[in-house]
Amino acid sequence: MPTDALEDLMHQKAHAQKSRAKARRSKHHRGGVPPEPADAPVLRTAWSTRLVPHNEFMGPWERCHATLVNDARAYRATGRPQIALLGDSITESWRGTGLCRKLGRCQGVPGVLQATLGARWPQPTVLGIAADHTQHLLWRL
Repeated sequence: MPTDALEDLMHQKAHAQKSRAKARRSKHHRGGVPPEPADAPVLRTAWSTRLVPHNEFMGPWERCHATLVNDARAYRATGRPQIALLGDSITESWRGTGLCRKLGRCQGVPGVLQATLGARWPQPTVLGIAADHTQHLLWRL
């Protein structure tokens, strides 16, 4: 690679790193709350629950998380080949729930799961929670 191109590439990389660091340090990002890094395990914060008051959201989220912890323990205890699905509300729809509460819009979805993935792996374990982001899933793992 020519020296000028290499220097230009190194300059661009350094600039991008400075920009990311500045964004992480910013106290004025999205309503004054610093963002949660997507590459590190983080429990839910006010930043990621900004569409619903944090104190209203966390109770149902914590109860749902406790339910899924129990489901994961039961999954590990079977000793037979299974599949676990991790994710957000799209994944949780396979349970027929949103924050572990039955949802009408998900009616019939668990049956589809059993007919598809369940044909290969009996009783697939669904460990999705609505509104989770990557960092929350990392925390739950």
